[in-house]
Amino acid sequence: MIRAVPVFIFCIYSYLPGNVIAMPDNQQSSSAADFDTASILTSSPDYNVEGHALRLVTTKDACILEHHLGTTEMSRLTLKLHPPCYMVTWNKNPPPRNSTPDLSDGLPLGAVGEPMGWRYASAGSALVLAVLGDAISQEAASSNEYRVRKKKDFHCASSIQGILISKKQVSLTAVRANVGIFCAELGLEEQDFWLLAHPRR
Repeated sequence: MIRAVPVFIFCIYSYLPGNVIAMPDNQQSSSAADFDTASILTSSPDYNVEGHALRLVTTKDACILEHHLGTTEMSRLTLKLHPPCYMVTWNKNPPPRNSTPDLSDGLPLGAVGEPMGWRYASAGSALVLAVLGDAISQEAASSNEYRVRKKKDFHCASSIQGILISKKQVSLTAVRANVGIFCAELGLEEQDFWLLAHPRR
């Protein structure tokens, strides 16, 4: 089970209009019986997050979150991202509590190698994980920043979608589409999770 560790501080930044894709009211979900496992091309390790078994799989055309709680039937949620997709994990120990936690109510959860997660009381105490997907744009691919990361064989993408875990429920956030160059090996900043957990109304 992922354990909670203290908070670290960040400055919340605003994001540009038009960069968020709303999820439909009925998120695309399917049961184990509706899915051809032979179509899976890649899969993440199996993760256990607060009792939820999670695995990210990709097919030729889709990125899919498999999840179940305890002995319940496996369910699947199709993300609004184009493959390949990458679960964001901690590549170093989560940050310690800052001396002025009033700037953020985010609590980091997890350990090295586990999904990077942040819990927000201001978002109904939901735990937020993140998945990277969508190809890097041609313009971004020509940047020095991307070329350096490419030489290091980093796995990068241009969009982020969140996974919300709230008690027994697992759901997906809106997509922050084409908002940067994000690499699985580098992880994300807390503000990225905050934005996923607090969509504009």
